[in-house]
Amino acid sequence: LTKRIWLTVAIIILIFTILVVGIIPNKQEQDFTKSFSKETKNLTSFVSIGISVAMEQGVMDVIREVMAIARKDKRLKYITYIDEVGDTFATVPPEAQIDLSTVDNDSILVQKVMCETGRGSYGYVFAVFSKKDIRDSMDEIRSVAMIVSVVVFYYRNSSWPLAC
Repeated sequence: LTKRIWLTVAIIILIFTILVVGIIPNKQEQDFTKSFSKETKNLTSFVSIGISVAMEQGVMDVIREVMAIARKDKRLKYITYIDEVGDTFATVPPEAQIDLSTVDNDSILVQKVMCETGRGSYGYVFAVFSKKDIRDSMDEIRSVAMIVSVVVFYYRNSSWPLAC
C-alpha cells in the first residue's frame, strides 16, 4: 500500500513538473514572441510611414527623425531603408553590416515593411531585432519552475505539514 501511495504521489509530482517546467513556459514563450513580433512590426511600420511621407513631401529630415526614434529600442540590431532600385540608405546604426538575406531564427526577428503611399512605392524598411530579452526571461522562468518542482519533490517525504 505504501508503494502504491508513493508511486501515485511520484506520478502527480512528475505531471506537475512537466506542466511547470515544460508546457506552461513554452506557452509563455509563444505569447512573448507573438507580442514581440507585433511590437517590432509596429515600429518598423512607423519608420516606413515616416519614410513614405518624407519621400512624398520631399522632407528628408523626417527620415532622420524616425530612424532616431527607432534607434531608442534597445532590441534593435539594425534598421535600414532600401529604395525602389535596391540602394541602402539611412541605416541605424550606421556601422551595421546589412544582410538582406537574414531570416528569423531563435536569436533574431526580421521585419520588412514596404514604403508605399497612394502615389506609389518608395522601397522598403528592413529591420533586425534581437530576441535576447525573450530568451533571458524564459531562462529565468524555467529556472524558477525547476526550483519549485525540486522543492515540491523534496518535501514530498518530509515532515512538512502539506507533504503526503
